[in-house]
Amino acid sequence: MKKYIYMTGMMLTMAVSAAPANAESSGGLVFEPYGMVGVGTLSIKQTGLRQITATTFSQMGKAYYPYAYAVIGANVHKYLAVEMRYGATKADANNATSVNTKATADYLFSILVKPQAYMTDDAIIYALLGGTRARIAGPGVGSPANNNAIGTKVSTGFSYGVGAEYKLNDHMSGAFEAIRYMKTNATPPTPNKVTLDSYSFNLKYYF
Repeated sequence: MKKYIYMTGMMLTMAVSAAPANAESSGGLVFEPYGMVGVGTLSIKQTGLRQITATTFSQMGKAYYPYAYAVIGANVHKYLAVEMRYGATKADANNATSVNTKATADYLFSILVKPQAYMTDDAIIYALLGGTRARIAGPGVGSPANNNAIGTKVSTGFSYGVGAEYKLNDHMSGAFEAIRYMKTNATPPTPNKVTLDSYSFNLKYYF
């Protein structure tokens, strides 16, 4: 977590410090809508213990899932964009059963602001800040009385991340990004937390 906060803070500092130098020449506010699709991996780490028998427990762990998402966004200033994104895995939290020994998530919906800093005319680094709502399933999730039972929970959390983008032509760019979508309690009365992270590549198209 400290790594994510440090990297996000550095990106924010660079974006904010870069903005005043060229704000006047940039013409202020703009509206440049874009669409984006991305693919990558969603890692879900669950901490805490899962009860196997009355006297036996096992440590919960981390699982990785293929992940895809679509984004609608717009640059509202040379140094700032806003985005709505919807992502999904092939997991189905509603149908999670006892075979799901690690947590899963089937959808994530995020609203993010995106401070940006230009390294060159074609290269941008950016930060992502906002919130995400996700449906999670796994041992003890949404079932405070029993960490062995498989349950489902819809949760909302703070999101932050970093990325680097490169312009391919006048309408398209490609990027790599890392984002922590949330860290949330799976069952509030127990030390059982679920963390959702993603690493992905995406393609953006400016309309």
